[in-house]
Amino acid sequence: MLARDTAEQIETMVRRVVREELDVLRLEGTHPLVLSLSFRDAAKVTGYSVDSIQKAVKRLELMPSYANTKPVIMVEELIRWLRERPIDVTEL
Repeated sequence: MLARDTAEQIETMVRRVVREELDVLRLEGTHPLVLSLSFRDAAKVTGYSVDSIQKAVKRLELMPSYANTKPVIMVEELIRWLRERPIDVTEL
C-alpha cells in the first residue's frame, strides 16, 4: 500500500497529464470525448438551424439516437448526413 502523500502525488501527476492532453486536443480542434450532440449543438456545428435539423429528422434523412428519452445526433450520423447534402451549383 502506498503512503498517503505518495498516493496524492501520483493523483496530482495523473491529473496534470490528463489536463495537458486535453489542452493539446482542444488546440488541435479535436475532442475525442464528444460522441453525440443535442439538436441545438448539431445546428451550431453545421451552421444549420435547429428547425432544419428537426425537419431532417422528421423526413428520416437524419437519424437520432436516444440517451434515455432525450434525442441526440451521433457525430458520425451528422457527418454522414452532411456528406449527402446536395451541392448547390448555382452558387459556384
